[in-house]
Amino acid sequence: MAATPSARAPVAWRRNGLTLAVVAAAFLPVVAAADESSELIAKVEKALPESVGACVLAIDRGEVVFRRAYGLADVEAKEPCTTATNFRIASVSKQFTAAAVMLLVERGQVSLNDTLDKFFPGFPDYGRKITVEHLLTHTSGLPDYEQLIPKATTLQLDDLDVLHLLMDTREPLFAPGEKWQYSNSGYTLLGLIVEIAAGKPFHQFVADEIFRPLEMHDSVIYQRGLNDVPRRAFGHDRKDGQWVRADQSLTSAVRGDGGVYTSLEDYQKWLAALDGRRLLSQQSYHAIFTPHVTTSREGAGYGSAGSSTTIAASGESTTMAIRRVSAPASRRFPTVGRLSSCNSTAASKRT
Repeated sequence: MAATPSARAPVAWRRNGLTLAVVAAAFLPVVAAADESSELIAKVEKALPESVGACVLAIDRGEVVFRRAYGLADVEAKEPCTTATNFRIASVSKQFTAAAVMLLVERGQVSLNDTLDKFFPGFPDYGRKITVEHLLTHTSGLPDYEQLIPKATTLQLDDLDVLHLLMDTREPLFAPGEKWQYSNSGYTLLGLIVEIAAGKPFHQFVADEIFRPLEMHDSVIYQRGLNDVPRRAFGHDRKDGQWVRADQSLTSAVRGDGGVYTSLEDYQKWLAALDGRRLLSQQSYHAIFTPHVTTSREGAGYGSAGSSTTIAASGESTTMAIRRVSAPASRRFPTVGRLSSCNSTAASKRT
């Protein structure tokens, strides 16, 4: 996929007690939500890149210790950014896709050993060797669908378009399980597998089985014409000295690999639910956040990467970027999340 302007978004590092969530934006009016020291405020603002709007939330052992919102969620509407503003969290959405799959695994509706031919009849023969677990751990060898999009394409792709692109391929990039290679294709197919196994649309399954039970009332997997994103942040690009809306790309409508919109407040509920084992069993939680394979820099779990001391996930899109790192409760490190509606030339495509 051709390089496109990207906006900075949530960054999250999590290690035991402290959680810090930052939604990048600087040099704009501030909405304060806590009594923080001027020294701490200055340090946070110094760390923020230039952007239209941002939010910062820090939690220590369940207690909010820092919360501020900066700037605008939408320049055109002059809508202020708050900690309830919803950002598209790009590939950190994969955590939710992985959780949806594991819910179905626990119910016996999906097996980690199921292969692609079970769900997608007519898939190329190499799919008979690719399992659900390969998809979860980025070891499937599936071709990158971004590289398969015809150059003349102007309409946004959806998940079925991605499936059709992959159905036309002849061979994998490498043998399943041979190595780790980050795969948006794999998580797009996982979203479709959830739909097939659950018998309901992916966005609806996640709403019914994850967002509502965890009271993440404003979080959605956006489907144009079927739902709305409340208090939505829009991506912006800097042109001729002004911020202009630049919110979508050809792949922004694909759901399984990066379609979740959420706020820092709702994401806090997600983190608390994971820590409290409220949604999944201990076994599933361990499977998601334990490194299963070794990459060039770290290990990789389901929807994340990491090592014995940290777990990370990141994502970038035309609208935002997010990073999250976690560690076992026996360790003391921070969790950081950043969401923003600005442009970053450092990111060339969605991850």
